[in-house]
Amino acid sequence: AVEHPYKYLLQSVKTVGGSKEMAQYAWNFINDSLKTSLCLQYKPQVVGCAVLELTASVMKVKIPGPPERPKCWFEEEPYFVRHDQVE
Repeated sequence: AVEHPYKYLLQSVKTVGGSKEMAQYAWNFINDSLKTSLCLQYKPQVVGCAVLELTASVMKVKIPGPPERPKCWFEEEPYFVRHDQVE
């Protein structure tokens, strides 16, 4: 059984104050990722966080993080995802 990253994505969008457009764009990336083995290689929260970071980069949206905050949003509760995993 594979847990999909959709719930983590929606939770992440709320965490960073993202728009519906951002959520839809990221949702599309997750749909595309299911054609690969990512969901077998990484935990769903890692995929959800990485997809949101990718979406922010493509949309040129700044997500709060260093230096404004001590840590990136995905390194904190409830995700606890490392920076190298997102990369």
